[in-house]
Amino acid sequence: GSTLGLLDYSLLNANLFESVGYTLGGNASQGSGAIGGSVYLDNRSRLRHGEYSIGIKSLLGSFDRFHQGLNYATRKGKWWTATRLSWEHVDQDFTYRLREDLPEIINTNAQRDQFALLHSVGLHLDEKNRFEFHLWAQDNQRQIPPTTVQNRSEAVVRDKTLRLQGIWNHHTRSRWYIKTIAAVSHNQNIFEDPLSVVFGDNVFNQLYVKSEASYATEKGNWLLGASNRLTRAQTENYVGEAQQNQSSLFVSYSTEIRYWHIFAALRQDLIDNNFIPFTGQVLVRRTFLDKLDLGFQINKHFRAPGLNDLFWAPGGNPDLQSELGWSQEVSIAYRLDGNYKIGVTAYNNKVENWIQWGLLDGRNFFSALNLPEVWSRGFEVYTNGFWGNEDKHLKFQLSYNYNPSTFEFSFSNPVIIENEQVFYSPMHQAVATISWVRPSYSIWYTHRLQSGINTILDPLDGFHIGQLRAQYRYKEVNFFFEVNNLWDAEYRVVERRAMPGRHFAIGLNFKLINKFKK
Repeated sequence: GSTLGLLDYSLLNANLFESVGYTLGGNASQGSGAIGGSVYLDNRSRLRHGEYSIGIKSLLGSFDRFHQGLNYATRKGKWWTATRLSWEHVDQDFTYRLREDLPEIINTNAQRDQFALLHSVGLHLDEKNRFEFHLWAQDNQRQIPPTTVQNRSEAVVRDKTLRLQGIWNHHTRSRWYIKTIAAVSHNQNIFEDPLSVVFGDNVFNQLYVKSEASYATEKGNWLLGASNRLTRAQTENYVGEAQQNQSSLFVSYSTEIRYWHIFAALRQDLIDNNFIPFTGQVLVRRTFLDKLDLGFQINKHFRAPGLNDLFWAPGGNPDLQSELGWSQEVSIAYRLDGNYKIGVTAYNNKVENWIQWGLLDGRNFFSALNLPEVWSRGFEVYTNGFWGNEDKHLKFQLSYNYNPSTFEFSFSNPVIIENEQVFYSPMHQAVATISWVRPSYSIWYTHRLQSGINTILDPLDGFHIGQLRAQYRYKEVNFFFEVNNLWDAEYRVVERRAMPGRHFAIGLNFKLINKFKK
């Protein structure tokens, strides 16, 4: 999290975790912002008793990219431990052109460095109680290159994070299971721009506690929980210290009725003594003849404003309301012969009190505003399948998304026209992946297509790019080679920000799992 109320996933180091997963679609039971999906980070040990593992990842790539990752884990007796280290450097000094008739420009002041550490300790005290402790430290330093309308930049931003988390899992002899999480984090964001004489030191601290109890009955499973998140931040652009406290109560129930899977959840949030309207979710799924899957869900969700939206001076709005919305989703999928699947998901989502920074009449600075409504609707069509077996096969995945997401209002600055597409939301997206797998080697190719998008200043054209990756396995070592932007396409994903052309990476992954000698 941050004072923006958002998480910058470009700072997330996936090498620190045992697995990173996600779910698509709304999930109101997860709380603020869980509208398009949720991301899950898992660092639980997969080792068996008496085992240890050693892992190494090394990578070299274009633009002086260097990445090194190390990890060591053990499981012995009641204890397990895991330590992961990662550091990365890249200059990102690629070249690009504004037009074909103009000379190449070097992307200067674009260096990025990252160091990350995650240390975990687990204790399986007895059959009823398990404990986990995680320490996560990360230091990121990113230079900010000039935009395509600037000649120079000396701006740099540094993000430092220290997080400590404890987890207690308790199983009773009856049908109860209790899980409690306590976490504290300290985050610092330092921004320096000597050319513009802009400097900022932003400190963001958070205390989070969550406890939930589940109870299994003969007909279904109940879950009841509560959480509290206290956030404090200090920055030169706040008048004093900003604080936000969010308390939540939630309950859910899942059951099977005549082959139908049914899940229902209800959640009540209290933010700084202000009740958010009840949110919740109802999901229904069924499989027919092991071939046809049908699903439907409805969500009532919300997104709370970030601290900058509320307290930034000038422009913060302490009277800002949370975004509120309803979404519906219908899905159908069919499996053919066990190896092939085709499906379609249709969705509809309306969000009221849309939070947007804009310039009001009579003011010379932007302010955080609640604007009427944004409407997203559309569908995804997908298919996947493979020929062969687990060790030797050819696999493909295809998907297409049609996503009209429109403003249901007009505004002067930034220029918003009613019924036009929301900023940075492509109407069309398609992805195709094909992979050829053998016991000792594999090859993947992915091609991505995206239509043009509206931005605040300059609309961006659509593009299509390809990625190729090859991997060879020798004993415990995987050697890999990848080519990004294979066809050397010129494209943008953020207005006035260049993207690199064709670039390469080569590296290896080594993982050894062994038993301790007796």
